[in-house]
Amino acid sequence: MCNRIVLSTVVFMLFIGSIFAKGPNQAHLDYIFKYKDLAIREMERASIPASITLAQGILESGAGTSWLAVEGNNHFGIKCGSDWFGATIYKKDDDRNAFGEIVLSCFRKYDSVEESYVAHSDFLHHPNKPWYKPLFELDITDYKGWAQGLLDAGYATNPKYPELLIGLIERYELFKYDGAVSGKPVLTPEREEEIVLYTNRVPYTIAKAGERLGTVAFRTGISARQLVKYNDGLEDGNQILEAGQIIYLKHKKWNNMDTESEYHIVLHGETMVDISQMYAVSLFWLNFKNRLKEGQQPAVGEKIKLRGNRVAEAPILANKKDIAGLEADNPDEDLIDWEIAPAVNPIKPEVVPLPVRNMDPEEPVAQPLPYVIYVVKKGDTLWRISQKYNITVEELKRMNNLTGNIISIGQELKIDQ
Repeated sequence: MCNRIVLSTVVFMLFIGSIFAKGPNQAHLDYIFKYKDLAIREMERASIPASITLAQGILESGAGTSWLAVEGNNHFGIKCGSDWFGATIYKKDDDRNAFGEIVLSCFRKYDSVEESYVAHSDFLHHPNKPWYKPLFELDITDYKGWAQGLLDAGYATNPKYPELLIGLIERYELFKYDGAVSGKPVLTPEREEEIVLYTNRVPYTIAKAGERLGTVAFRTGISARQLVKYNDGLEDGNQILEAGQIIYLKHKKWNNMDTESEYHIVLHGETMVDISQMYAVSLFWLNFKNRLKEGQQPAVGEKIKLRGNRVAEAPILANKKDIAGLEADNPDEDLIDWEIAPAVNPIKPEVVPLPVRNMDPEEPVAQPLPYVIYVVKKGDTLWRISQKYNITVEELKRMNNLTGNIISIGQELKIDQ
């Protein structure tokens, strides 16, 4: 059999769409972060641009998801050839028998992906393949020349092969990895300096409006799969996030350790996931401490324990209308405004005059209280209430013996007159 690299038509059909699609592809991003160091090492050893190797790996292995890549660690479709004596696997490709029928092709099976990368470099350097020599006369940063040169040398038969490689290299700025051979710093593609904040000693970042989880994974260097593990309520890399949404970069704690708050008072629309994200406390442990089953939500005004031992009794559970997103479509459905036809012959009720109450002039008149009672409404904060009554937040907290800034709807606050 001919010892050459074969680019499967099936692989092209599956991945051309994703290559030309707008925006980053999460599988591509994961592949780059996983194998960029291998590509750089091979560039230093064999003088093949890391950008070219990574782009070929993404294209030819379906970003590591093809059958050859998964079963045989073969990321470049290298067939067995007459000089291969290692492990093999077989699949139908483009080999035919004497009758023109497609038969099983022999492919190399490697013990590791690194072996596949080394074999790819050695393939291009093979002494029996002099048609690849002109490639090594190009500058290590000339990825466009390399992409076209591979096609000209017969590496691939698809006329769009250079375009496909260049599209991947430029979308993810893989050419930045080509500077590593000369000692230049390697910059992560399209990644700005990341600002990391902390809650409960757990690092997190803030999502931008319309940002996908895959993009957050790309700019933080943490795979979307790991971010889903670290953050309750997330599903996959394609999930669109809300502006300001907290995305934790490590596992949340089992206790609230950074603040004095032992409890959280549930506000309207809050769920256990929200509270878990707010304090960087694991949802599992929050449910455990508060004797809640997975999916159960506490009612507004209930206290949720954030640290320490389990509570003696579980909090009162919320009705569906108390949970954001589960409210009825019509928020005013409880305000009945039906047209009720009057009775044909209504019976007039008998009017009985009430006795006149004899007011005692000596009855003492109640004195006004030295404070007013304010009932917290939706959207209220201590600062807004303090501004309304021309007092400071600290004065308001002192009047009501508050230790934190959290208030809940329906809570009564005393305000000195």
